[in-house]
Formats: sequence, C-alpha cells, structure tokens
Amino acid sequence: MPSLHLYTLGTLSLQRDGQTLDGFVSQKTVALFIYLACHPYEHPRETLAALFWSETTTEQALKNLRTVLSSLQKQVGEYLIITRQSIAITRIDDIFFDVWEFERHINTANRLNSRPSSPRKLQQVLEDALVLYKGDFLLSLKTENAPELETWLFGERDRLRTMMTNALFLAMTTSLKRKRYPIGIEHGRRLIAIEPFYEGAYRLLMMLYASANNRTSALQVYVQLTKILADELDIEPEAESVTLYQQIKLHRFQVISPPTITATLPAIVGQYVAVDAVIEQVMTKLDDPDCRLVTILGIGGVGKTQLAKHIARSRMEDYADGVFFVPLDALTGGEFVLGAVMNALQISHHDETRTPLQTVISHLKKRHCLLILDNFEQVLSAAVDIANMLAGCPFIQCLVTSREQLAITGEHIIPLNGLPYHDIPEKNPAMHLFAVTAEQVMPNFSLINHHQAVRDICALVDGLPLGIVIAASWSQFLSPEDIRARMHDSLDFLTTHRRDLPERHRGINALLYSTWDMLTPAQQTVMMALSVFPSHFDDRAATVVAGATLHLLSEMVTKSLLLSAGDDRYALHELLRRFTAQKADEAGHLTSIREAYHRYYSEWIDALYRANLPTHDQLSAIDREYHNLWMFDGLSHEARIAYIAQLAKILPDYWFARGYHLTEGVALLREALPHVHGWHKANLTVRFGRLLAQTAKYAEARPMLEEGLRLSQAENDVSLEALALAELNRAVFALGEPELARGYLLRMVALYDNLPATDEVALREVFARAYSNLAVSYLQLAQLDEAEQYAQTGLQKQREAGNAVGEALCLNTLGIIALDRHQFQLAQHYFELALKIAYAIDHKRHQTIFSGNLAEALHRLGDFDGAFAMYTQTLHRAYAIDNRKTMLNVLEQLANVELDRNHPQESARLLGMALALRDSLALAIPPRQQAEFSGREARLREALGDTDFHTHLQTGRSLTLEVFLEGM
Repeated sequence: MPSLHLYTLGTLSLQRDGQTLDGFVSQKTVALFIYLACHPYEHPRETLAALFWSETTTEQALKNLRTVLSSLQKQVGEYLIITRQSIAITRIDDIFFDVWEFERHINTANRLNSRPSSPRKLQQVLEDALVLYKGDFLLSLKTENAPELETWLFGERDRLRTMMTNALFLAMTTSLKRKRYPIGIEHGRRLIAIEPFYEGAYRLLMMLYASANNRTSALQVYVQLTKILADELDIEPEAESVTLYQQIKLHRFQVISPPTITATLPAIVGQYVAVDAVIEQVMTKLDDPDCRLVTILGIGGVGKTQLAKHIARSRMEDYADGVFFVPLDALTGGEFVLGAVMNALQISHHDETRTPLQTVISHLKKRHCLLILDNFEQVLSAAVDIANMLAGCPFIQCLVTSREQLAITGEHIIPLNGLPYHDIPEKNPAMHLFAVTAEQVMPNFSLINHHQAVRDICALVDGLPLGIVIAASWSQFLSPEDIRARMHDSLDFLTTHRRDLPERHRGINALLYSTWDMLTPAQQTVMMALSVFPSHFDDRAATVVAGATLHLLSEMVTKSLLLSAGDDRYALHELLRRFTAQKADEAGHLTSIREAYHRYYSEWIDALYRANLPTHDQLSAIDREYHNLWMFDGLSHEARIAYIAQLAKILPDYWFARGYHLTEGVALLREALPHVHGWHKANLTVRFGRLLAQTAKYAEARPMLEEGLRLSQAENDVSLEALALAELNRAVFALGEPELARGYLLRMVALYDNLPATDEVALREVFARAYSNLAVSYLQLAQLDEAEQYAQTGLQKQREAGNAVGEALCLNTLGIIALDRHQFQLAQHYFELALKIAYAIDHKRHQTIFSGNLAEALHRLGDFDGAFAMYTQTLHRAYAIDNRKTMLNVLEQLANVELDRNHPQESARLLGMALALRDSLALAIPPRQQAEFSGREARLREALGDTDFHTHLQTGRSLTLEVFLEGM
C-alpha cells in the first residue's frame, strides 16, 4: 500500500500514512513536488528555477529553489533524489497520485472502448476514473511571478478536464446501452454542469431520462438547453436535438435494447461453493482483452468445471457474440476438438477445401465471445490448434479447464488447489461444502459438534470438492469421526504413485477406491452397470439395464453417487462413471452390461416405432434419449448391423426434422444396407433413399427408392410403400419429370382409398402427405383450384391424424397457392401459422422453408427491406443445416428483392450464385417458375446491359456461399 498520497483533482492535499502534511514554506513547495510527479524524470535545477520563478533573476530563482527543496526534504525527502545539478522524484511505487490513477483508468477505458470488450468492465473502469475527479487540477494553487508555470498549469488542467468530460460522455453512453439509467443521468447532470454548451451531452441526457420513463425531466433538459443557447450564444438547438425532443414529446422515442446474448451453458449441478479469491483472479484475467487464454489448472474432482460454469454465467453480458461451453470429455483425440467447437457454435464444415481450423477462424475472426473448453487434458495434442485459432481470431477469449497446462504462448495459469480448510468453521469454504452436503442426507447435521473431524476430513482430501462431497454423503450412515477414521486408514490418493493406474487417475483414484469399498455388493453391481450410460438416463433404463430400483437410485442421489438431472433423470458423475466402468471391465461384466444396454435400447426403439405417436411426439421422445441411442461400444459386427437396422426405424426422420447434417447418417445406413434382409432390408432401403433425396442427391436416390418400393410391396408394408412413393415423387419431380412424379402421388391416394379404416397414426400421416404433395404438383402446373382442393383435404386429414408436421406443410402449400393468386396478406397468414407450428415442434428444416416463403409474401406486399432481412436470416439457417434446396430458393428470391430495391448488380450476382447451385444439384427449373426466370433476366439485361449483366452473373457463379454469408 502506498504511504504517500497526492490529491490534486479538487482540494489539494498531501497525506502521509493517513496524516495531512502541512507547514510547507509556500504553495510553490507543493507545486514543485506535484510537477515532479507529473514529470517523473531528472530535471536540471536551472530549468526548474526558470519555470517557477521566471520573473526574477537566475540567482534569485535558484535561491528560492533551494529554500523550497529544504522544506520538501523535511516532509518528503525520501521521495526525492537531489543532486547539485538535478532533482527527480523517486519511490514511485510507494506513491498514490490521483492524476496517475485517473489517467491509468482513462487509458484503460479508451483501450477497452477501442475494441470489442466487456461493457461491464468498461463502465466499472469509467466509474473508478470519475470518482477520482473531484474538481479541476490544482484549482486553488497560486502561481505568482511564474507565467510559464501558469501556462503549464492551465494546459494540464484543460487536458485533464477534457479527459474527464469525454469519460463522462462515454459513461453516459455505456449506461444507456446497459440500461443503467440512474447512474447515466447522474453523469449527465454532472457533465452539463461542467460543460453547459455541450449539446450532445444534453441529447444523451434526454435519451437517458426518456429511457427511464421520465419524459418530464427529458423535456425539461431540452428547455434548459434552448434557454442557455439563446441567452449565452443567441443560437437555436441543432436539428438532431429538435427531432429528439419531438420524438419524446409525441411518445415516439424508441428505447435502445441491449443486444441478445447467445450462450450454450449447461446447468451447475449440485452444490457449488465459491472461492472469491480464485474467482477474482480469473475475472481479472478475462477483464484484460489482451489476455486471450486462461487455464484453470488442477487435479480431477477439484471443481474446475463448476468454477468455469460459474464464471461464464456471471460474464454473459461481457461478450457481444456470446458465451459457449465446449465439452471435451467424450473426445478420443485432439483432432476432434475443432469439431466440438464448431458444434458448440452451431457452424458446419461444408467446404472440403477448407480445414476445420480455417472454418472456425472464418466464423470467429470478427466476433467477440468466450469459449469454455472443458476437460482439455484428454486432447492436449490440440493445443497448437487453439493457439492458431486465437492468433486468427483477435477478439475471442478461451477459458480452459485442464489437469495439465496447454504449454503454448500467452497461456495464463490459474491453479486450483481445492477449497481452503484452514480458516475458522464459519468462514471455511471446504467445511461449508461438507456441511451443506451432509444436511441433504441428515437434516439435523451440526457442523459445530463435529468441526474438528470435518476439518480433518477436508485436510485428508486437501479441500478437493469431489472428495468432500463423497465423504459428506456418508453422514447418513456414519459420523464424521467414523468417516475420518475410514478415510485415514485407506486413503492416500494425493501422493499415490501406483504404476498400474493411468496417469489421469493418480490422485483421485484412491478416493474413488475408498468410495467403492464403502458400497455394498448390490450397490457396486448397480454402479458398474450404470457406467455404461454415456449421459443422463431415466429410472426405467436404470432398472432394466442395471437392476436399480427407484429407492436405490434415490439413495444414490442423496449420497452424491448419482446426480439428479431433472425430469426424473439421473447422471453418474464422470469420474465415478469411468472408475466403475473400469471395475466392471476388471470383473468381466462389461460385455454383458453392454449387451443388456443395447438390448434395452433396441426394444425401446421398437416400442417407440410401434407406439402410434404423432411425429412431433416421437421426436420429443427421441430428444431425451438420443445421446444414449448413438452408442456402439462393444458391439460385434453382426450386433452392430442389427442395431443400425433398429436405429433406421426412427432416426432418419429425426435427423431431418432437427436439422442435423445427414452425412454421418447416410454413411451409417450405407454400411448396414448390404447385410440386412427381409423387412429390415425394405425399411433400410426406403429410409436410405429418403436421406439421399433430402440431401438433394436425387439421381442416386431414385433407383434406391424404386428398389425400396419393390421390397416394401414384397413385405406387404403399406406404410413403407407409401413412404417410398412420396420420396419418389420428390426425386423424380426434381429430376424434371412432373407427370411421372404426380403418378406416384396418385398411386399413394389409390393405396389410401383401398385401405380399411385405420387409427395407425404413422400410416395416416404418410397418406395425408400425399394430398399435400399432390397440391404442390398441381400448383407447379398452375392448376390452382385442384391444388387448393388437395391442400385443404390434406390439412383436414393431417389434423385428424394429430400430425403437426403435416398440418404445417399443408398450411405452407395453401400459402403458396395464395401467393400465386396474388392474395398476399392471406399468404402471409398461412405462412405465419405454418412457421408457428414449426417453431413449436422444433422442426428446423421446415422453419427455414416456411420463413423463406413468408419473406416472399412480405416482398409481394412491398416490404422490400423486411423481406431482405428475413431472406438473409433464412439463408443463414438453411446453410447451418445444409438445406440446399431452400438455399437455392432463397438466393433466387433475394435476386428479385435486390432488383426491386434498385440494386441490379447485387441481383445479378445472387442470380449467378443460384444458377451455380442449381447446376450442382442438377435441378431443372420448374414450369411454375419459368416465367419468373425469364422476366427477371429481361429486367436485369435492361438495367445493366448485356455485358455488365454477364460480368456480374459470372462473379456470382464464382462466389461460395460461405464467403457470401460472411459479408452479409
């Protein structure tokens, strides 16, 4: 702590160890010391004498200087270096000078404001600066017979005053953006009191009052402005001020809303005890925009992930483009880290000529966000990728949790050594964690009665949170003294050197063995079986796979052996899961456990397939179990094929609806297809063909679907037969054979008409889709009456079937019919209804299709800017899920919008991109759109001329969607 304090902004005061220094021979004595502090380097005596006594002789000036120095030496001599030739200030680190601190905060604020940074930190730094400025610099100082000193003083005073007024204005702006209106108003009142003619400050103050719903005060500020301008300057307010006044007066002022913050943060599960000192260390590092990589370093179970989640949640408003949690615990190698980052950011690697690193950098190079990279010790080989990512993305920060350093340039290490346990009980984080955990199983637990035993337990695990929680969970059965005794006898995990253990288990493993030894044989058996679940599971799965009763599951939750994941679901702590899986393997049980697991989920899939649920209900059921379904560990080739055949019953439609990229699914079905027979062969063939059609691979899909149709008929499965016909309609129509395509739909209707009454939802959904598709088919031929008839019939049948997906499709078709009839408001209504359903059931592909059609309705209604914004949003979403057909439609419609917005060059480039994409998909132009294509081209040629039209068209053909979207 500095012992000497210099206060010059406002009342002049020098304090030493809290005592005010006085008795100086003159004010120039103090002024000299302040001047030396403002210029902390050597000054020749003659220079200082001439500055402070410029109107006297040199001899007298030097004499006056000696007198002043004598006075200074008595008070603050240890802070001066005085020689016969020069004078300088010293021991700067032991001096607090309000000007230094003020300038430091202002410089920090300017640095933060010059680049994407935390608005919270910016406002905090500004507040710290402004609280120091209690008045103008050395305002009361008298400088007789020293005009040069006075000139310096006035310049310094004006410089600092300008810094302060700029800081006040920036603080007002930041307060407005963050909706901290009262403090912004306080700064505004202060600013106009200092600078009464600063009109921009008056406007900003009016906006703050208006945003705070205080119109009266906002209007009064304007009256104050007009009066002072008229009285003092004989001018009127600027037009911008008048406009703002009218907006506020007429209730037309729009309050500025802060940007929506994106975040993908999992919940903090279980008890969390904060260590303020560690949190402050991490926060300080992240508050520095030049600190790009912070690693929370510690052994397993020390609470690194919980700390990272806690910090991330407290900093959500600090990053303009969001906070993203990237779990790495399931990865098997460093080569998958960038893929995990892409998944967290919901970006996709489409361009095979670009590496994942290039894709990530392209996405993040202009963004301001925080990435939480959790459990990095498993993927240390990816450290170089992280270094390259940081180098290419100047505004992102990474918060890493790891058991081992990344060992790359710029890494800031925050060691996490467990919770402190040396303090008195009421201020002891480790003992507090033990107490709150014990109280969950023993409501009457008293820390006071057992504080020494609890303190010893915390010491035995060195404050390790996982060790404390596991130990405390046994309070239901053992006293803390007994727990301490058992741990003391069998636990030496902090210093273990067992060479038969993996490196990552040295330390926590002994604690896990201690926990294992405390379990009953029945509990051990259940824990080993539960280790097979890669993520959370429900009680029925635990009962069938692991033989766990609901009572036993609840008991395990109370002991912190299991985590409650909500909605009657449970999760095994990852460290315990790995440990118990190892025990299962050692005991020879792992194979039988995995067999039970896959048997259970095969039966679960079969039950869901036969449950006769509407599509959206089936999708919701899969949402809860998808992470458990996608697990192939321990399967033989034969068992793997059989399991894929089961997955093929439900997952292809799920991938499509949820917007998953289908490449991995296509590969999976392609792998199994040659090895299945009978009904599974028919189902897999149809589903595989459908995936190919949905990824716009129509030429490949067509023969596959034709084969699937033949096999479905041979198996006498009408539902599969209808699905094959529906997808053949899609593929054949896209390949330019509309009559044949419509024939497939008519065969579907004939199938339906010849069926007896059925309440099988899936079957009814498939046939109801035929009417919707027939409507589209007639629509393409401009036979609108027939199209509407089939669409209305399909809508009725979809509603009868309770199929929200089909209902939305029919509404969308009715919207397109309304567009073609120039009933644009009706079309908008249908599209909005369809889009509402798509969002309600989280059908991402339909969201992109319907929002694109809604944009067309807005375009037709004359809202060109609204249509452009919605098309742009749709294009980004379609790109994110690789929905190429929608991307094509949007590009073509964007070309129309840009043409109507009088941007013919942009329109031609968009048309070129669309034509290139259409060529790559081998899609013919539908008859319905032929006139539109011809008309658009004619307008572009007229606007640009043939030469420029072809130039911009070719430019568009050469653009990639990724590059184009980056510029939007």
